[in-house]
Amino acid sequence: MSEATFVEQVGGLSERYRRSSLGLKAWARQVAVELGGRAGERLCRRMYLAAGRTRLLELLDPPPAPERSPRVLGVDEFAFRKGRTYGTSSST
Repeated sequence: MSEATFVEQVGGLSERYRRSSLGLKAWARQVAVELGGRAGERLCRRMYLAAGRTRLLELLDPPPAPERSPRVLGVDEFAFRKGRTYGTSSST
């Protein structure tokens, strides 16, 4: 009698090539949203979960860019008095 391994994807529970459940992924994403990278990593370490700061930050979605965002931003720095007071002016 030969042994065979059968693996089936369970909807809502797992994804192909995923090493953790979708629930754990959602939980880690929420930790990343609330705490960020380093603090989230410390919390995961306390809970004995293998999730580093870069992994947590990869779970975040980038914010949408506004339709009319500046393409070029220039910043000039100048001194009012040498070594004392500095100012900046920006232009788009």
